[in-house]
Amino acid sequence: MAKKNINEPVGQKRISAEDLPNIVCENCGGRFFRQVHAFKRVPAILSQSSKEEIVPIPTFRCDDCGHINEEFMPI
Repeated sequence: MAKKNINEPVGQKRISAEDLPNIVCENCGGRFFRQVHAFKRVPAILSQSSKEEIVPIPTFRCDDCGHINEEFMPI
């Protein structure tokens, strides 16, 4: 009988990062991305504070060419 690993959650398989597909830049094929922020203005009438607010929207752009993949595009 195989010995169970008591530290491994029941029903979950171990996944290696090497087995997962890479996300690459749609423009240049680069594999490395840097987190950046887009900013949206929230009008006073819609904000909880009744004042205009600026909201940061995190996204990622290619570290090589600066392109933002469609799947990373904020709203």
